[in-house]
Amino acid sequence: MAAVSSLAMNKFISVVRLSRVMSALSLLVIVCGCTKVIDVNRVENLSPNEGIAFGRINVKVNGQDQNWGTAGYLQHLKRTSAGGQGEFRLFVQSITTNEIMLSQLIEDGSFAWGLPFGKYEILSFEWKWYEVLVYKYLRGQIHAQFEISPTCRICYLGTMIIDLDKEHSRHKNIQVLDEETEATRKLQQISPGLSVNIGKQLVQVEKPL
Repeated sequence: MAAVSSLAMNKFISVVRLSRVMSALSLLVIVCGCTKVIDVNRVENLSPNEGIAFGRINVKVNGQDQNWGTAGYLQHLKRTSAGGQGEFRLFVQSITTNEIMLSQLIEDGSFAWGLPFGKYEILSFEWKWYEVLVYKYLRGQIHAQFEISPTCRICYLGTMIIDLDKEHSRHKNIQVLDEETEATRKLQQISPGLSVNIGKQLVQVEKPL
C-alpha cells in the first residue's frame, strides 16, 4: 500500500511539474507572439500617418563601445553561444495604444524606426550573453519618452549612452548626447530623400540609474 501511495504521489508531482512547464511555455508563446519587433531601418513605404524616429543607442561595456554585428537572430545566437557580447534588446511602448514592441541593436546601435504618429516610451533594455556554459542577463529601466507627429515626422532623438559594468552585472548610468550631424549622415545612407525637414526631440531619461 505504501509503495502504491508513493507511486501515485510521484505521478502527481510529475503531472504538476509538467503543468507548470506547459504554463510557462504557453506564457512565453503569448509574450513572443504579442510583442511586435521594430525594424531598425524601416524608412520606406510609410503611410501618411507614420513617421521616423532615428538616433543611436551607444552601449559601453566596461568603458568600451560595443558593436552588435549585422541583423538576424541566428547571427546573434551564434555570437552569443561563442561567448561574445551577445544580444541587446530595447523595449518600447506606445503610450497611445499601450502596445509593447522590441528592437534589437545592430552594428553601432544606430536606428531608424518607422512608427505611427503617437507618443512612445523607451521602457527598458535587456542584455543577454553566454559565459562558461551559462546564459547571463542584465536588465535595466530607461523611461525615455518621445513623440512622432506631423510637426516632427522625421525626428532625431539623440545618442543615448548606456554604461554597463559586466564584471558586477550592473548598469551605472545613462546620458543623452546631441550627435545630429553624424546621425543624419547615416540616415541619408539608408534613404537620401530623408535629409530634409528633420526635427529634433532629444529624449529625456526620467532619472539617472
